[in-house]
Amino acid sequence: MTTTTTTTTKDKTTTTVTDINETTTTTTSPATQIDYNLGDVDGDGRINAVDASSVLAYYARISTNKEGGYTEEQKLAADVDSDGRINAVDASNILAYYAYVSTTRENIMSMKEYMDQRKRS
Repeated sequence: MTTTTTTTTKDKTTTTVTDINETTTTTTSPATQIDYNLGDVDGDGRINAVDASSVLAYYARISTNKEGGYTEEQKLAADVDSDGRINAVDASNILAYYAYVSTTRENIMSMKEYMDQRKRS
């Protein structure tokens, strides 16, 4: 006879399988949630040309097989088109969003909303 017991807490999941001859316990931690602001690569609370320039510099480094130097949060923030790559297209989208924010006075969309609208167009 085999019995399986799973216990989930905030920090971990423990699964215990008990068989007639053996007991196995496995404990796993849930994936850590990473906080980031899409487009705000430098984390200063603003999405602007500095962020776009940073993305271009990162792209130049990785294109020449060098370490990009970004943290996981920065990589997530930089990939504004969510295609799994950080490149000049992301930098261009950040600049376009910066121009949009700089010229719009009311009802400014978030970077995510802006990118979703561009994908639909």
